[in-house]
Amino acid sequence: MTKNNNIAKIMITYGPILDSSENLEEIIRHSDIIRINMSHGSLEQWSKYTKKIRDISNRIGKKIELCADLPGPKIRVNNIDGQIEIKKGQKIKFGYNKNIKDVLNLNFDISKFVKNGARIYTGDEGLKFTVDIVSDGIIECTAMVNGNIVNGRGVDIEDMPDNFAPPTDADIEDIKFAVDNNFEYIAISFVASVDNIAKVRTLAKNVKIISKIERRCAIERIDSIASASDWIMVARGDLGFTIPIEEVPIAQKIIINACKKTKTPVIVATQMLTSMISTPMPTRAEVSDIANAIIDGANCLMVSNETAVGAYPLEVVMTLERGIKKAEEYIRVINANA
Repeated sequence: MTKNNNIAKIMITYGPILDSSENLEEIIRHSDIIRINMSHGSLEQWSKYTKKIRDISNRIGKKIELCADLPGPKIRVNNIDGQIEIKKGQKIKFGYNKNIKDVLNLNFDISKFVKNGARIYTGDEGLKFTVDIVSDGIIECTAMVNGNIVNGRGVDIEDMPDNFAPPTDADIEDIKFAVDNNFEYIAISFVASVDNIAKVRTLAKNVKIISKIERRCAIERIDSIASASDWIMVARGDLGFTIPIEEVPIAQKIIINACKKTKTPVIVATQMLTSMISTPMPTRAEVSDIANAIIDGANCLMVSNETAVGAYPLEVVMTLERGIKKAEEYIRVINANA
């Protein structure tokens, strides 16, 4: 069985569980682009993944494109042993290079970017804090909800400044890996302006650039960013923390409409099929999300944990394929009757 001839592409995320899946070959048959998230893993692991994907691609006679997703200036907690349970109302301190008891260490100094009353978010589960005071590089916060923090958990802040932008030193090393291994795409995280894209393009040679829209300033500059990019990604995960979450669906439409004007292909990503990480059947809302993204004009849909670490990666890909096919059939009928 081979992939249906849909117009929109399917991008899946590779990970350790997918790598060991007994259905890996069939999953690749029904995919178009495979994303390697360079926020996790090592050069050795990525090289192993790349070789395995290309070996399968050659064996089944299907062209699979590879995307290196750069970490960008992603803030992460990096000194937790195990897991910390957080209770609503609990006081928490964040810092950078602070070897102080009870201070959660971050990989970037964000103390100069946040003010009293600002919100800080960790992970995708809605754990959030209000900044009480910033003093000597220590950010003292109050937890607004219950939750857990584990090592490596991502941190987002509202209204990230423009100068906190890619490419980072880690990005530059990852770009070299992508170029040396003939990746088709490089995805830039937290793009703020066309200058970020230009810097990456000088290093990326002929690799196509995907600009991930994850912050308000990028939405405000979407026309110029789309014109300077080969692809645009509506990266709804981090975007939902840097702007109010109720604005994300509108932002998706604004971004897609801008890309139509510049004829820049656009990817819609994040939580397309989150429920399928642990269940074999999607929710009705998720299926609607797939259809609406395609009807809006998306050229590609991307899944993350659904395939990287989920229990039902083949079912995820087949659900995407069927959803895209039905939405495209609807578009053809509408256009024929227009």
